[in-house]
Amino acid sequence: MRAIITEGGLPSVGERSEPQAQPGQVRIAVKAVSLNRGNLRQVAGSLVDVVGWDVAGVDARGRRVAALVDEGGFAEVVYAHPDRVAEIPDGVSFAQASALPVAALTALRCIRDHAQVLSGQRLLITGGAGGVGVFAVQMGAEIGARVTAVVGDDRKAAFVQDLGAHEAVVVARGASLSDVFEQRRFEAVLESAGGAWLAQSIRLLAPSGVVALFGNSSGDETTFNPRDLFGNSGRVHGFFLFRTPAPRTVGRDLEALLGRVAAGKLRVPIDRDYPFDEAPLAFEQLRARDVHGKIVLTL
Repeated sequence: MRAIITEGGLPSVGERSEPQAQPGQVRIAVKAVSLNRGNLRQVAGSLVDVVGWDVAGVDARGRRVAALVDEGGFAEVVYAHPDRVAEIPDGVSFAQASALPVAALTALRCIRDHAQVLSGQRLLITGGAGGVGVFAVQMGAEIGARVTAVVGDDRKAAFVQDLGAHEAVVVARGASLSDVFEQRRFEAVLESAGGAWLAQSIRLLAPSGVVALFGNSSGDETTFNPRDLFGNSGRVHGFFLFRTPAPRTVGRDLEALLGRVAAGKLRVPIDRDYPFDEAPLAFEQLRARDVHGKIVLTL
């Protein structure tokens, strides 16, 4: 079968044997997959042979399904745990469904379970035009929070405002969030840049506020003054989807997200849909950060 594999720290399309099924797993003939920034780390570090987590396709019963897999998702055939599989409703494409598992589930669980955002609260989202950000902006706005999205350029600012952000602020990489927002404070911050921005996000918290941290795209270490946190009764909640405390609810949450897409209540912004064999080009676009939403590969 065709699969996206790692060779010398770069992605390529190669041939691999179909994986062996574990008891109870669901076989999926893959029709679409979507990229996440973590896949760049998988490739650069040669952490896995076959890359990928987000898939959509057809199971052995003929159902159209989306799934989250631990690894090996970017292949013509995958096997998934049944608790991480959800049926795709009518009106939702394979491409749309494949874009949801990592990004939309992360946005949902950070907002609902970790930051516990409420109507009227101020929500700051770094990486507002990224894969998680485009869903978090919509979810925060629907709750009734006042959403401020940090983006890298004016085009991305217009993009996230169209998704529902009340405010989009262009901040260059390396610039200070503290300087940009000065005396403003937020009840919740969804943060994925790490480094200095994480330390600055802590200082931007309102009393008893929370930073939901789900990434470190800068790759930098973070140094912060503990008083900025305990002196404000603030919290930092780390979140990694594959270490979720409620793994058996992944499929149910994914089913709910797919239902909202079908009902027109959640948009799935797909920046570009590449043929599977053009995966190296898709990875290069993701690496260059020239993305508004999600990148998808179709088979």
